[in-house]
Amino acid sequence: MQLPFNLGMPEAYSLRNQESGCGKVSLLEAAAKLGIAVVASATLLQGRLTAGLPEFIGKTLSTANDTESAIQFSCSARGLATSLIGMGRKEHVVENLKAATRTRAREKEWKKIFAERS
Repeated sequence: MQLPFNLGMPEAYSLRNQESGCGKVSLLEAAAKLGIAVVASATLLQGRLTAGLPEFIGKTLSTANDTESAIQFSCSARGLATSLIGMGRKEHVVENLKAATRTRAREKEWKKIFAERS
């Protein structure tokens, strides 16, 4: 299944709204239990996540800039098969490939983003 997932719309991970045999779980958890691949769209939220992110996000994910942070956040989410990233210019491809070659964030570090948001 494909759905929007990014720093501004993390509900597929953070919202426990799916019925499960043992209570409510997030969409990503439910999909994993059912063997459904999840593809994230809107990784950069039409470019709105490429500037102006809170500083703690880049520090937590060890990224060089906001674009890398947004990509790293989505690509590091457990339960996602892939993250779609739109690129309209050659410069975007070059910049986004830098982020794509990074090792995904450790789960413990990734989850800190949610602790900071609370």
